[in-house]
Amino acid sequence: MSPKHPEALGGPGGYSVVYKGAESKEDHWIWQAWSVDETFNSHWAELMAIAEALNMAILRLSLKPTTRTAEIYLFTDSLRSLDFLMKKSSEAAKQSRRTTFFEHAGRPVRSFIARISRELHNLGVKLTLSHIPGHKHGVTGHIIADRTAHNVMVDRMEALQAPSKDQAPDSAVPNSLPSDLSLPKRRYIDDKVATRSSQHNPICF
Repeated sequence: MSPKHPEALGGPGGYSVVYKGAESKEDHWIWQAWSVDETFNSHWAELMAIAEALNMAILRLSLKPTTRTAEIYLFTDSLRSLDFLMKKSSEAAKQSRRTTFFEHAGRPVRSFIARISRELHNLGVKLTLSHIPGHKHGVTGHIIADRTAHNVMVDRMEALQAPSKDQAPDSAVPNSLPSDLSLPKRRYIDDKVATRSSQHNPICF
């Protein structure tokens, strides 16, 4: 079930993880969501949401045999969230491509995500943040734990953001991602998709 975004809060709502199930069919993607409580501080809750979602992604990557470097994509419509959650450290990036956090982030949460970042590095996983203007699904962000899901998610978001002209004015646009993103065949990231991705201001660590 999709986590709902409380409009009055102006906070995170939740993050989701999309990953390819190890025993699932070629065209079957599994979606899990982690929602935050609106009583929490917005910044702290958002940090916890991304920490838990990254943790789930790492668990899936650890259990899933892979023969190539995986990539995790985080999509969000909140520039404030990106500014608060992460900043690119040129020194750390040169050494281990790890992510650093602002000093005012809560110490326990910051330490937890620091461990996650180290685990990502140990797994050879690349983390990419992308700002998607107007991205409204009832969740603030999506973390994709498989690089082959990247263009699938971009296509899905574009379709939801630009409904067809013949669609009824009062027809509801889905506010959540289905747990099964069925496709005719699996597609891989290529130059065309990479160009499209750059239009969404990706930030790589």
